[in-house]
Amino acid sequence: MTLKLLTAEKTSQTKSEELLNAYLKGACVFIGTAKRNEVADCAKAFLKNDEGYFNAYYDKPATKDLLTSVNEADISKKEKELKMRAKTAPFKAKLNYAFNVEARKHDSLSVLVPSIAALPGLSVSVNAAEQGSLEGFAIGMAGIGVAVGTTVAAYKVRKGLEAKNPAEQRAIDDYIAAKHSLVALKQLKKAIQKENGSSNMQMAQRFLAAGFGNPGGMITTPAILKQKANGR
Repeated sequence: MTLKLLTAEKTSQTKSEELLNAYLKGACVFIGTAKRNEVADCAKAFLKNDEGYFNAYYDKPATKDLLTSVNEADISKKEKELKMRAKTAPFKAKLNYAFNVEARKHDSLSVLVPSIAALPGLSVSVNAAEQGSLEGFAIGMAGIGVAVGTTVAAYKVRKGLEAKNPAEQRAIDDYIAAKHSLVALKQLKKAIQKENGSSNMQMAQRFLAAGFGNPGGMITTPAILKQKANGR
């Protein structure tokens, strides 16, 4: 399945906004339904890979353009938008993601069992999850360990948290895309800050190489330095 990040359509976008939206859409496609513990590494790899064929396949802007032309203010704005989208997602979609149900949809049941075994009572919470009841979910977690075996519990969790209709599937996909986009944004933000820090350091080095000193915290021009050297 290919995940798509839904972005608000605007009649006009700045270059920064265009680059950012293109980056996030490509990142969602690349990350796909990776398991939660793999998402950060996938996001790093997507940003780092700058081969022409790779960028063309995922409609990804060149990494240099992303690092030099995307505004941090636009990143913060997008983060706020995505966090709100994730916050308002259905409870069932959040649980689906938390337990990698979508990511492991085609795995054998035995792969899901270890992550479920640590949560006694989870399967009887599925109905509460479908109703969006956090309290009911917590209560249900209390007793299934003595009621059924772990494999049965894992099966109930998987079936209960899988999408039952297209609307639920869209909600799950949208939540996963929002979560993956937030991770991709974090990687881009870190890379931009690192790039800006490197640029500032290079600028300072160029100042020093050109003869600008900094005695007493003040910029000293080459002309003043020459005057001081001549004893004036």
